[in-house]
Amino acid sequence: MGAREFFLSVYAAAEEVGRTRRTLARMRSHEGLRGGIAAGSSSGSHADSMRPTDERMDFEERMRARLETDRAIIDEATAIIYGSKAGTGGVAALLGTATADTLWWRYCMAKGWHEVSWQVERSESWCRTHVGLAFDLIDSLGAGAVKAGDGGADW
Repeated sequence: MGAREFFLSVYAAAEEVGRTRRTLARMRSHEGLRGGIAAGSSSGSHADSMRPTDERMDFEERMRARLETDRAIIDEATAIIYGSKAGTGGVAALLGTATADTLWWRYCMAKGWHEVSWQVERSESWCRTHVGLAFDLIDSLGAGAVKAGDGGADW
């Protein structure tokens, strides 16, 4: 898998994490007390009032493994972007922090080009060009060398 394909999978993982967070937030908003006494206060009303919480907990459990996989993919991308140990490698060390931040916002945060451009204070054209340069670098050196900040140059 090339860099472009890998980062597209990172984008999809980040979208899924965001979508799951939003779904859980909506589910949480439907939990809890709603005006004091539960409607239809019969012997089964307690179970009915817990239904939204039970549904959210079931959803969280179903999504747990998928989210762990998504987060692992995003963590791997972050290591390629910023290095295995923060500040010691990655695209940031080889092409600069603006290029690294562009990759991070676009793929790890699944943002559109306009938002990425605004975050890194560069034009959309600059962002797209530098993402392409980063992909070429990762493909030519390999992800492991990029994580280590090994650009192959002797100074």
